[in-house]
Amino acid sequence: MKKRVFVILLLFCLCSCVPTPEAEFVVNKGDADKVDARPTFQESTEKILEHLLLEERAQRNVTIAIDADVQIQRGAAFPVLEVRPVNTVSDPTFCRKLLDALDQNGTVYEEWARTRDEIQEELIACLSYHGQAGSLVEVDSEYVEELQKEYNRAAAKPDKLAHDLQQGFEQAKRYYVEKDDDTIALLLFHFSDNGGAFCDEYHTLYYDEKMLEPGDEPLSPPAISEEQAIRIGDTFLMNMGLECNSLEGTDRGFAFSETKLERGETVWWLRYVRDIEGTKSIDMRNSGAVNYPKDPASATGAPWEMEYIDLVVGERGVVSVVWAGLTETTKVIQPSAALLGFDTIQQRIIQQLGFQYAILPKGVTERTVNVSKVALVYGLICEKDRDDVGLYIPMWEIYYHCSDDPNQAKQRMYLSALDGSTVEPRITRNELMREMME
Repeated sequence: MKKRVFVILLLFCLCSCVPTPEAEFVVNKGDADKVDARPTFQESTEKILEHLLLEERAQRNVTIAIDADVQIQRGAAFPVLEVRPVNTVSDPTFCRKLLDALDQNGTVYEEWARTRDEIQEELIACLSYHGQAGSLVEVDSEYVEELQKEYNRAAAKPDKLAHDLQQGFEQAKRYYVEKDDDTIALLLFHFSDNGGAFCDEYHTLYYDEKMLEPGDEPLSPPAISEEQAIRIGDTFLMNMGLECNSLEGTDRGFAFSETKLERGETVWWLRYVRDIEGTKSIDMRNSGAVNYPKDPASATGAPWEMEYIDLVVGERGVVSVVWAGLTETTKVIQPSAALLGFDTIQQRIIQQLGFQYAILPKGVTERTVNVSKVALVYGLICEKDRDDVGLYIPMWEIYYHCSDDPNQAKQRMYLSALDGSTVEPRITRNELMREMME
């Protein structure tokens, strides 16, 4: 049987340097040209155009056509923040607060092997399965045989080993929480100190509605309204005291039982990011596929994965929490940073896209890169010579697509709003180093 599940890509750190506005401005290695070493800074964000219409030939056979709304919090301050990771693995305080906020009283155990009763429930569901879960499940004889072997090896009762919460946890491990009502919750951690997940039922998965395919049974209405779900989610994060608490968006979703192979209740999926003086940080789930730089050494990346929290809210309240890249602010480096002049940013967009797409594929003699949106957002990058400290800086997010791409896929590029350099908050040091070695 094949279960389609979400895969959380676990990122590691990339350490690089961000020049201060006072430093000489030099475009990253591999960029098309050098920009004026004496940069001008934006006097007022109110003067930035609301819509940018511009067409310019960046290379001999490459034209950059910009027809884009410019989104920015006009008149706002844009601080630069130093942040450190919230250690959700070693520090037992986080998990105690998490369980208390979820009202999940119970005993934490090391993961135990499934019992015969648990395996039998899934085995019966497989043998009697008639497609009622739609595209989520494919039952095959090979999987049934593996279940039968597992059943023959399994014990009648679980071999439980209590876990001392005060000792913290381990990366990439699963733990069970036996609650007062005898149901079992799941607590797991990523390959990082500041990422993990909680699910109130350890054999239940929660899916976004987008996982459904044509022909699947449509979702029933949720038991609670979207407004009720948001209130529940906001209250939970307030009780947790986390800085990643700004609602980015909502979707409908649903529960799915791994053992019964059945869809359950319809739920609300809430996505949270950071909000820094009215400007939100990048939402990993909607940031598009990473378009690796031609010269990976030219980009400044992040020390760890992008920060976000996903909450699943149903009739019982918060039933699932996924967190990644959690941080806490340790210092305000600049309370109101000077932004590089927007005229210079326009030229950087043209230069960088021209360089990125200078080599044409076989059979293509002319290409146009179309820019459809330019937005000021916050992103996390490395502090100089540190892999345990990050900087939240304002950056320009550029939406574009290439004319010779048959799928017209939207790509995104990021430029520092402080100095115009190429930044890539979606990539960490390990990823870039791997890319450079290939």
